[in-house]
Amino acid sequence: MASTDRSRTQRSVEHQSLDAFDSALRQFLAAPSHAHRFLAGVADVLKGDPFLTMTQDLLDEALNLSTQYILGNLDSKIVEETTRIATAELPLFAPGETTGLYAARIRASAEDLR
Repeated sequence: MASTDRSRTQRSVEHQSLDAFDSALRQFLAAPSHAHRFLAGVADVLKGDPFLTMTQDLLDEALNLSTQYILGNLDSKIVEETTRIATAELPLFAPGETTGLYAARIRASAEDLR
């Protein structure tokens, strides 16, 4: 009888562990990717001054800030791969386009990387 109780308790603990693992896995898979978060960070920086005319210098600054703040605590290989994936999705900006409009287009591109 005691072995049956131990067996039942062990199964219960294993079942709880699997439930916790499944829950953590669901949360992980539902979270945005690093590339999505990186591009969203770029968009946030650019949206801070939405009426400026978009330039390469402004984009470089936004990319650098997003790298520091969004990816700064990750391993360098992950940062490298994330920025490679994200910049491949980065749309080109049009001459005369505002930073606010470009930020909205970046955010839309980031959704492809969710």
